Amino acid sequence: GARCTLGMLQELVFNQGDGWTWSLDELRLYYEAHAVEPAPLVLVEASKRPLLPLSEEPLPEAVATSMGLYLEAVATLGRRTAEMHLTLAAESENPAFRPQPLDKGDLSLLAHQFRERATDALDGLKSRLAALPDELVELVGPLLARRRQVLDAFRRLEETEATLQKIRIHGDFHLGQVLRARGDFVVLDFEGEPARSPEERRAMQSPLKDVAGMLRSFSYAAHAALASYLARRPQDADTLAPWARLWSKFASAAFLASYRTVAAGAAFLPAASTTFARLLDAFLVDKAFYELGYEFNHRPSWARIPLLGLLALVREPVGER
Repeated sequence: GARCTLGMLQELVFNQGDGWTWSLDELRLYYEAHAVEPAPLVLVEASKRPLLPLSEEPLPEAVATSMGLYLEAVATLGRRTAEMHLTLAAESENPAFRPQPLDKGDLSLLAHQFRERATDALDGLKSRLAALPDELVELVGPLLARRRQVLDAFRRLEETEATLQKIRIHGDFHLGQVLRARGDFVVLDFEGEPARSPEERRAMQSPLKDVAGMLRSFSYAAHAALASYLARRPQDADTLAPWARLWSKFASAAFLASYRTVAAGAAFLPAASTTFARLLDAFLVDKAFYELGYEFNHRPSWARIPLLGLLALVREPVGER
């Protein structure tokens, strides 16, 4: 009497590759073009601003010049992401897809779950510190020293008062989960994060989990492409590090601006900037810890990327805290 799936039918989508491969190709050209010139100080200073207010202003013309059509493309991706969430938030006769309230109790539970995962990860890093290579110790040490600041993101979430909606979401949203198709994007692979249980994958959540996943993916792409470039030309490291930061920050700002514009007024989207920033901060930190666990288990040489991300998230808030 048990029900099971015997087969699945999928549509063929003609495409030019996934968003991850496409981004790495764009970044390779970007780094080659900027390896000979220091990043303008005005752009470096702008990239240090909190992401949320940065996304609410027109991007500097020099950024559009240096990043080319990529900014326009990520704005399109932000729009498609918002449309995906608006579709999933539509009223449904199927209870598995019917939106549910998300209140302070839900946020407190979420904060508790996030804190437990982060605490386990930090304790694990501390126990294995002596066995880590020097280049990781240089990042793990400062992260462990900022333990309280890391966990503060979850304390702020726990203290947040909000009445929102939680909905079914993608659950594992990043550049590798979208196809670049004729100047647009097609979203695929809705099975959720592989390390989560089926119950967690199907659970209603804030769509900001997906938003955080894509924002972390921009950072991942910038660092992965930089590492690949510096393997051939290590002498360009000091020049290109600020350019990588610019790429990640302004791609994130363009994506976020488009997403918030299209999803404005939706019941799942916090209207207050402070609430939005607290939710997004918490999801970003939790996502980075998930990435860290994944890399240590599957690609230890990549653990540097989520460690850099966690340190950046501690130093640079998304918005007003």
